[in-house]
Amino acid sequence: MSYVAIARRYRPNSFHEMAGQSHVTRTLRNAIERDRVHHAYLFSGPRGVGKTTSARALARAINCEQGPTPDPCGVCTHCESILQGNSADVKEIDGASNNSVESVRSLREEVQYLPQSRKRIFIIDEVHMLSNHAFNALLKTLEEPPAHVMFIFATTEPNNLPDTILSRCQRFEFKRIPMTTVVSYLANICQSEGIQIDEGGLRLIARAGEGSMRDSQSLLDQVISFAGKEITTEQVASALGLVDRAFLYRMLKGMVTYDAALCLEAINSVYDAGYDLAEFASEMLELLRNATLIVLSKDSFKFVDIPEDERKELEGLAKESTPDVFTRSFQVMLDVHEQVSRSPRPKLALEMSVARLLAIRPAHSIDDLVSKITKMQGGGSPRKPKSSSTSADDDGTSHAPAASGFLQPSGASGKSDKTKSRQNTAEASGFLNTTATSAKENLQNRSQRPTIRPGNGIVAQEHSTPAHTPTKPKPPDRVAPPSPKEQFLGFVRAVKEQTDIAYDVVDHLAFHSIEGTRVNFVTPHKFHLSRISNLRNDAYWQDSLEHFFKVRNFSVRVRREGESLETPTERQDRLNAAQMERLKEAFMQEQTYEILTEIFDAKITQIHLETPIPKGH
Repeated sequence: MSYVAIARRYRPNSFHEMAGQSHVTRTLRNAIERDRVHHAYLFSGPRGVGKTTSARALARAINCEQGPTPDPCGVCTHCESILQGNSADVKEIDGASNNSVESVRSLREEVQYLPQSRKRIFIIDEVHMLSNHAFNALLKTLEEPPAHVMFIFATTEPNNLPDTILSRCQRFEFKRIPMTTVVSYLANICQSEGIQIDEGGLRLIARAGEGSMRDSQSLLDQVISFAGKEITTEQVASALGLVDRAFLYRMLKGMVTYDAALCLEAINSVYDAGYDLAEFASEMLELLRNATLIVLSKDSFKFVDIPEDERKELEGLAKESTPDVFTRSFQVMLDVHEQVSRSPRPKLALEMSVARLLAIRPAHSIDDLVSKITKMQGGGSPRKPKSSSTSADDDGTSHAPAASGFLQPSGASGKSDKTKSRQNTAEASGFLNTTATSAKENLQNRSQRPTIRPGNGIVAQEHSTPAHTPTKPKPPDRVAPPSPKEQFLGFVRAVKEQTDIAYDVVDHLAFHSIEGTRVNFVTPHKFHLSRISNLRNDAYWQDSLEHFFKVRNFSVRVRREGESLETPTERQDRLNAAQMERLKEAFMQEQTYEILTEIFDAKITQIHLETPIPKGH
């Protein structure tokens, strides 16, 4: 007898045998027990997570001779025929090869025939491959099928289905199977097959399967063919072509300690060992993500799925840096991953990235930079500006205007007086002053000049106070509805209020448009598509979409070249860059003023008072 693959031999036959999809199996079991089975179901989700398997299990539960029952007997004629794939009442159709109107027309003709059992069930796999005309031809039959007909659709791309199809089906979103569940399932298979394998090897297989049980079982089959009955972790990594974890941690250590030689040595070791450099860059992205989470919180280990020995090593390396450094390193490595995947010479691209990675240093806040520059100028921390009400000392000695900074007393001479004037100017001008940083406060300080009595060369300008005339109250301005950009920014803020690390992906989305019952997003990198897909059934995510965009569905694609759509992260980087440019410009203006006061000795020739002189003065 020919060999049957593990993925086929250990395929679940009933609901209780399925792994990682309890939200689907529980709903279907309750629907069968309470006689609330719908006439059309849509199973969507990643590959290899049990969509077609659930459709077959549901067909057996409906057509079992002892049913409908959530636990079919498995021995009756209908159960055995469905299990063997030759049942006349359960027909599986490949949507990729039967995607025309003629195929749908033949299906509509078959719908009229009565079943031999209880229901005539049509399972259409990869239903998103049907053409638009085929979908339109199916609408009427799908909405009002005969009482003995039932449809089950399976797809990996539900966003490509028309809304008219989605509205006529009960939709179940299958999620990726957790790694711990996959490891446990693979361990049971190895025990049944008499295979001895390390837990670390099973974890490598589960990680390579990316949440797909079928992919993980196929990889296990491949490893068994490579290593035999006794398998070690090193043999698993060699059979699957996975990058040795030691090279990854050597690269990370070089980045943390700013050791270029160590980073280049790790890259060359990976290249000499024959590993895929794009895979190495992808593994580095995951390692940098894990290091960032560990630095952020001690409780983040529950989001990091690595062995215990790697946890200790990663925690030691993560403590030597800051989250800001790891975040910027992640962005650099993300760009490098794209370059390495496309470059004809990936090794050169990866080696040149070392210079960018080692150039990253911990960033200082704007307040720290302002404080340091202020100390360099004034010899100490900035003092509070003097009150505008004190124009002269008790002895009658007048002072220069506190806020103008451009005129000195007429009798000022000598280097010491100029130095004192520059210090007073730097303290009161408002630039780099932590107590008066806003432009509004600077304008107030400049307008409140000290009162000076008229004397020689001083002309008083009288201001007539206009009579008060009552004005009619203006009607309130109409509040314009928020723009889509404002709605998107509000959506981002609402989502980020949640502490779940999964919501951070919203920083890498950009609003595109609202089309029908869904909102369209774009992302600059393909890396974020899988992360955002995990939020399709998230209740808070859907509620936020409905609150800000009045829809609950969304689609996301990679941003095309030339599109000017901006993500929140890119917007913040742009604003930070503009703020730094303004700070540099203000700094240059201050330096220019100091140079001018060194060269020119300004004298007061005439003063125009902007406030009326009080009587009696």
